[in-house]
Amino acid sequence: MSYTENIEQVYKITTGEGSTFSVLWRNAEKSYEFNVAQFEFIETRGTLVNRREAKGRTFPIEIYFTGDNHLVNSSRFETATLDKRPWTIDHPLYGKLIVQPISLTFNNTESISYTKITGVVMETITDAGLLVQDNPIDVIEELNAESLSVGADAFATVEPSPVDMGQNADVLYQNGKSIATDHIQSEEYFNLFNETQAVILNATAEPLAAIRELQSLTEAPARFITSVENRLNTLTNQFNALITSIVNFVPGNITLAQKVLLENSAGPLINSMALAAGLPQSGDYNNRSAVIATINTIITNYNLYVATIDNLRTGIAGNPNAYNPNSQYQTGLSALVNFTISNLFSIASGARQQRNFILTDDDNLITLTHRFYGIDLTDTAVTEFRLINNIGLSEILGLKKGRNIVYYV
Repeated sequence: MSYTENIEQVYKITTGEGSTFSVLWRNAEKSYEFNVAQFEFIETRGTLVNRREAKGRTFPIEIYFTGDNHLVNSSRFETATLDKRPWTIDHPLYGKLIVQPISLTFNNTESISYTKITGVVMETITDAGLLVQDNPIDVIEELNAESLSVGADAFATVEPSPVDMGQNADVLYQNGKSIATDHIQSEEYFNLFNETQAVILNATAEPLAAIRELQSLTEAPARFITSVENRLNTLTNQFNALITSIVNFVPGNITLAQKVLLENSAGPLINSMALAAGLPQSGDYNNRSAVIATINTIITNYNLYVATIDNLRTGIAGNPNAYNPNSQYQTGLSALVNFTISNLFSIASGARQQRNFILTDDDNLITLTHRFYGIDLTDTAVTEFRLINNIGLSEILGLKKGRNIVYYV
């Protein structure tokens, strides 16, 4: 079919509850990213790029309802989008797409003769093939414990360096202590750090006890009482600090013990990221953008971890630094990451969607909150609406025509 025939096809959207809308459209565009890890080496020009699978494609949309009934039809469409099941789009250029809306903006300010709707939709995988459990956090906890146990056993077969382990523990604590804002939590974290350092002093004689204590220090921030975003940011900072410490070694001078220690220090941080993502606080996953950001953080760090330990591989017979990552630990870690990502996609399908609305007349905070969230006797919705839209003192009493309003459904 030629492109002229394609563009004559009807652009149809079938929303989750089954309603179908034929719309006019403009500005077809699509994009997608790959899951990649970038790795740079001292005294080596260029960058090693380790490419994994492609992420879901995103499609900016610009569609129009026209005619005498455009307000009625756009209102019907807005109501239909409240259903949280995926859409099917029959796109004249890109064919059939299964998507979830990330954001939508309804605009009647350009003209009163049509309604313009812009936003972004993201291609989604269906539930088929995803492992969904009644209690996914139990599965995450179990997979986390199993993989850490295997990693600790593998580490115990190599003579560790207490100095290197102590430095790793210090890196973890120095990059993690700021997240423990509660006094009791901060004191417990400091005590755990001291206990870890004490056990590490005897790491040569008791390597298994030392690595398990280091794992406990690694896991602690994942369970702190703060947002998933804060915990993931902290764990990412710790992870980057450990990766940086190993790549600063002169190539060829990294010992087998240091390689195994990196595998079993940076790896458990990926464990902790998955665990943190599976232990959300109230409000962490209120919208899909937050869930997608969590997924991207885990995937990005995991890909960098895999690329780093892959680059450290040596298998020449007789080489005292011969190293290959432990297959059992890596398999367990991969299973944990994959299950967590699958579960987060499931959470995303139930999370709220962002909507944008451009005011066609002057309005105020209270009436808009009631319009989009209903009457709330506790004022919780009013507070949330004010914070989402960054409404300060100058707008408390009135919002001007043309103001962009964000709300979640």
